[in-house]
Formats: sequence, structure tokens, C-alpha cells
Amino acid sequence: EVACAEVMHTTNRNWWRLVGRRYDVEFWNSDRRDYPKSRGALPMEFNRPFPKKLRASERWIVEVLKDKAPKILPDVALFMKANNQADETMVQLVGWMENPKTKEDEPSQYTLKEVFIRHNPPTIEIYNVREHARRFFRILEYTSNMSLCLDEIKGDPYPDRVNGVLSLSAGIPMTTFSPAPSLQISRNLSSAIGKQVFIPGRFLTGLVPSTLLDQYTFWQNPNDDMVGYEDVHTSDAENPAENSGPPTVLKIQLFHSNGTDKSGFCSNTKAHGTIQRVPVLETNPETEKIDPNRQTVTLLNILNAPDSSQLKYLGMLLSRLDNLSNVLVWSNSPVSQPTDRCSIDTIELPRVRLSFKSKGVDSADGTRENRLYSNDHDGLYISLSTESRKLCENLVGQNIAHFLVLQNENDDLFVLMPGCAVPRRLHNDGSRLSVQLILDRRNEEWINNLGEVRTYLYPVHSSRAFLITPSLASSMYLMLLYFLIGNYKEVFKMVDSCVSEELTDEELQIFNQLEFLGNDFHPDAHACRLKLSAVTVGLGDCMVCPWSILDEFVQYVRKHDYVSSSCRITPHEELLLLKLCRSLSKPHLSVELKNRLSYINSVTNEAGLHPTKSSNVSFIPTLPTQTSPDFDMDPDKSIINFSKKSS
Repeated sequence: EVACAEVMHTTNRNWWRLVGRRYDVEFWNSDRRDYPKSRGALPMEFNRPFPKKLRASERWIVEVLKDKAPKILPDVALFMKANNQADETMVQLVGWMENPKTKEDEPSQYTLKEVFIRHNPPTIEIYNVREHARRFFRILEYTSNMSLCLDEIKGDPYPDRVNGVLSLSAGIPMTTFSPAPSLQISRNLSSAIGKQVFIPGRFLTGLVPSTLLDQYTFWQNPNDDMVGYEDVHTSDAENPAENSGPPTVLKIQLFHSNGTDKSGFCSNTKAHGTIQRVPVLETNPETEKIDPNRQTVTLLNILNAPDSSQLKYLGMLLSRLDNLSNVLVWSNSPVSQPTDRCSIDTIELPRVRLSFKSKGVDSADGTRENRLYSNDHDGLYISLSTESRKLCENLVGQNIAHFLVLQNENDDLFVLMPGCAVPRRLHNDGSRLSVQLILDRRNEEWINNLGEVRTYLYPVHSSRAFLITPSLASSMYLMLLYFLIGNYKEVFKMVDSCVSEELTDEELQIFNQLEFLGNDFHPDAHACRLKLSAVTVGLGDCMVCPWSILDEFVQYVRKHDYVSSSCRITPHEELLLLKLCRSLSKPHLSVELKNRLSYINSVTNEAGLHPTKSSNVSFIPTLPTQTSPDFDMDPDKSIINFSKKSS
């Protein structure tokens, strides 16, 4: 139990102080003001109706939103700023959405929506503006592209397209809320720090990368700046790699642009901010001492970087490895304003457990080049060459894009793939063959089954003709990707190298993904599944193929004429599989399989025949079966049998 003392009670607020703990708790009743009718609730600078008064140069905005707006924001009148925003990397729209009514006579309530549209690549983010302790915060509710969002919205992601670009969307854009009570926590640890107000992490979603929100707890100072203190509760034995390292604090400094907001809705003053990670000697906020032996670094904003900048290009490359919510690009440059130019010095991908550090290298022509060297793979750095990228794309496959190209001083190339991404086909229902990949990067069960290393590194052979797979897990993962994109020739070639008498949890979960490919009815897909069944026969319960060998072989026989030459199983493998089919068939093999068995026996016995002799194959005749349910089995003879004469 915690003792508390009453400080002040008013109509809308109850204020208590926790005795001896220097913490205050304020309970606020729900705000019942009519927001749409209150001046200032909708930011006053947003006074141009969208899309009626768009300039010709601003047409890209409606191109991104036109097909989506009726679905994600039905009956919402949107407004934008009056100035020309044709050259902006991001455009903001606002509008009121009416809340659903539970009763017909219930008064209308509204939720303020903020829509952020980015040009390249086209993305949409939707926030709800919510009151909390008479302050207003935005909460991210929807993103059209999880890879390019700073938050990982809860809920199952789903594939969608924005302006023709396929991506994984997440969240519910039509989410609304009703006024509700709120609780504000504040503290006053020392006179030097002053009063600090606790800021829940949900109010920073989409503004601060979620990997930092998971690591730090944020408090706001009297001057509006925020400080994030490391959450010691997350540094447990389950995730030592994510939380190990010397202590730091995160400092967010706000730069207000147009004075004080007097509207009472926190909507008519804007601010930009800088996020810096400051090294400290200990995590106690009362005795914060900066570590002089380590450097303060500033976080760079990939999303708002100019389209032609190196930061934007690098950020798009890194988004192939993980969502930007788990990509941190740091600069060692001293920063005094958000618009200051910065160098790119350190890159961290906490979930993938990768990091890179910038290093200047003198080239042969006398110029100095900055390279991003891997801290996990000695001597390898990120290759920004388009030629190297295209070469590796040809080796890996055009539909596999989630990789980086690394190289060394000898110009040897390496393909780096994240193991945290669960690959799946765009369509899994079997209604159509899809070779487009979608990546689920936040599957906790999948990630927890990975080892200490969460990436796969494939050296490119010196001939630049194929990839080398250094481990069983990397071979199985690449084989799975080939299967997903329909590269059955490579799958068939890799099957023999993807077999083991004992599988780790990481290898087993990759193998289990083959179960979701059972509705792939391509002739070569049947051949690949049968090939895998043949090579895993003697492994017992270690690698049990999740499909019916009998059904697969029947389909293989029926589609044999269409199976490519590179995917045809050998006669000896067919005999082995037919023996398994015989044990599975009740009471005996079908006519199709009996004929196939006779043919394969004849082929295998032909090797011992004299060149002048031949062998005969006895086939059982098969009659075509009618499979159409609408076909009339008995002919209609009523007109013939009609007794009345027509003379």
C-alpha cells in the first residue's frame, strides 16, 4: 500500500501526492467539449479543402490517396495547408471523423484524424488526436507500409497496394475514440531537474522508432524537452543481446516554430526535435553523470530525408533487412538545430543483431571514400554499386529483394539476408499461383527460435555464377525462398543439401514452412515435393514431409508431360516412392500407378538387356472418367420415345 495526501480537488481534476516518494498522481475527468465547434481544435492553418483546391503541381498527393480515401476515411472532409506543397517530402491532412452511435438520439461525437502522405515511396499514415490530462497527443492507428514506418502497429499485417506499390499494411484507419478519464503521473526528484511528467510510449508512436520506445521510459521536463531513461525491467536473461551495453539516456530537444499555443488544444504550435543518445556512468536520473569516454550521437530521420540524399537511399536499402522501426542511423556530428548537416557514422539494427560503422578509406585515384563496415562480419562493408546489386538479384531471384550486398577489399561479393523475416506468398489460398513475397518481420515465435546469429551470409562464387550456402539453415532458407517465388529448378537442385538426421529449432521451423506450399499445383512443384520425400525416407520422425506422397505421385504422373527436364526424378527414386505409395494405397495401387510401375520396372531392367533385344511393357487400359458434376449421365430420349405421330 502507498500512502497519499490530497493536494487539490477541482471539478475536473483530483490531485494526490504519494507520501515520501516525490511522485504526484492527477486524475482527470473526461473532456466533454464539442471539439468540432471549438475554435482551434482543428489547426487553423489547415483551411484548404482537399482535393478540390489542389494545384497542378500537387497532383501527386491525390494520386497516392485517391483510391484509398473512400475505403480508409469514408465521409471524412480533409483539409490541408494553404501554401504550395508540391516539393514537400511529406504532406499533412486533417479532418473530423464521426464516431459510431450506439443510440439514435445520442449526440454526435468526433475524432480528429491526421493523415501523413509521403511521396517516394508512396505511403500513408493515419493518427488519432487524443486528449490526455487536457493535453492532446497523436496516436498512430494505421500505416500502409510497415517497412517504412517507425512503429509496429499491433494486429496482424495484411497485404495492400498504394499507388501500385505492394506492401504490408497494419492497423485500422477508421478507429475512433470517445472522451474518457485519464491519469497523469509526475515527479520532482530534485530542484535541478524540476517537475517531470510521464509520457506514455503510445503518444510517441510514429515519431520515435519503436525499438527505442521499448528500451526507454520517457519523462517531459518543464521546458517541453523529454528524457528517456533505460528501462531496467527489460534487461532480463531472456534478451541479453538487446539490452547489454553501457548505460545511456535519450534526450529529445524540441524547437518551437511559432510561439505559444493559446487555443487550449495543443494544435496550433509546431515544433521540430532532435533525438540524442547520451552516454552516462549510471542510470539513476537523480545523479546523471555524462561519460566523457564515449560520444553523444544524434539520430537521423530517414523518412523525412530528401529523395536524392544518401541517407534516403541508404534507409531504403536497410528497410530490406528490417522495418525502419528497428533501424537506427546515428551521427557523431555536433548538432544544434534539426536542420544541421550530419555525417552517417553508425547504423544499428537491434532485432537483426547487426551494426555498421563508417570508416574513411583512401582509394587508388587519391579520393577518400566513406564505407560502412560491418561490426559482425570482419572486413565486409555495404556495397552501394548498382552493378553488384543487379548481379546478386540475378543470382537470388528478381522477386527476392530483402538482402544487402556486402563486399571486401578483394571485390568479393556476399549476399546478406535477415533470418527474422518469415517469408510467405502473397496468395496462400491456392486460387492463383503467386510468386510475390510478403515478409512477416515481427513473428516472436520465429525470432525466438533463431540462434545468436539472426542473418544468413551467402558468399558469391568467384565465377559470379552461383551462391555458396555455408550452413544447413542458410540452405533451407534459400530453398524455401526459391520455392515461394516459383524457381523450381533451383529448389530441385538444392534438395539434396537440405537434409539432416537432426534439426535445430531454427532449421525445423524453416522446414515446416513447406506445409503452406501444399496448394501449389505446378507440375514442377509436385516433382520438388516428391524429390524431398525421396531423400528424407530414412530419417524417421526428424523430417516428416507435410503432404501425401500418394496424392503427389498421382499428380506427378498425370502432369508428367509438363514437368521440366531439370525437375524430373530418377527411375530409382520413382521405384522408391511407388513402394511407399503401395503401402499407403488401400487395397491396392490405382491403374495409373500400376502402369507407371510397369514402365519404370521396364526402364530399370533395360540396362541388363542385350543390345539386340527389347522388353515389352504391359499396360492396363484406362477409361476416361467424367468429372463434371453438371454432365447428364443418361441421354435424353424423350423426343424419340414420344408416341404421338407428327403427320
